[in-house]
Amino acid sequence: HHARKPSAQQGGTATHAIRGSSALFDACQSVYVFEGEKDTPTRVHHQKDRIRGATCPLFGLTSVDVPGAGGDRDGLVVRHLEAEQLEQWEEKSEERKADGVVSKVSRLVREQISKAGGRFTGNVNVLRELCGVKKEALTLTLTKMIANGELRREGTYRYPEYVLVSQ
Repeated sequence: HHARKPSAQQGGTATHAIRGSSALFDACQSVYVFEGEKDTPTRVHHQKDRIRGATCPLFGLTSVDVPGAGGDRDGLVVRHLEAEQLEQWEEKSEERKADGVVSKVSRLVREQISKAGGRFTGNVNVLRELCGVKKEALTLTLTKMIANGELRREGTYRYPEYVLVSQ
């Protein structure tokens, strides 16, 4: 059977995730709950095993299309991921997401500082509003841009100046 769509109000265990009567869960010998989002590994939770009495630890599954004579999607390879591999994948995914944010925000920062003649003097909150980004995203981006030598921070603590470094 399939799970209901998740909502903020409905939490709980697999018993609660299955649509319909709880008798569906009770009648099953084994219950595996698959959860995931597009382009991410599927997390598999083994919730019940009536015969063994013990469940498997969390694991993941990923799939890759295999090209062949029939086209780009001629076959499918499914790979098992241990819980540690799943965690590593999720950490890398977070890093890729952060890198994407930094890339986008650094472009906006360069644009705003360029409009100011290559030197922005003022409060970071003003720069954040001009870029239209969250504080955490701007802080991370400024830190990386300074570390990479793309940006130089001058001025005082209260009155910082950010200078674009020619590359």
